[in-house]
Amino acid sequence: MLNNKNAILCAKIIKKYGTSKQMLKAGEECTELAQAIFRSAQDGSNWHYMDNLIEELVDVIVMTEQLVLITGLTKDKINEKAREKLERALE
Repeated sequence: MLNNKNAILCAKIIKKYGTSKQMLKAGEECTELAQAIFRSAQDGSNWHYMDNLIEELVDVIVMTEQLVLITGLTKDKINEKAREKLERALE
């Protein structure tokens, strides 16, 4: 999802802080996104929490890019797994 410039910055961050620290950070950001999702969904028609949801979603996208780099996943493998999951969801 990130452009090449941002992907390069993600690689630099991994090199600076290390894989373990960034994996822990990814978990933290996922937790914060989950909390923002629940707040937004419970709020109903009031979009008061939407800015926070967007902020946390972007954080998770950045951390997901770092996890892809750490694990060495390829776009082909990601899309293969995504297709399997999406097809199961439609069954």
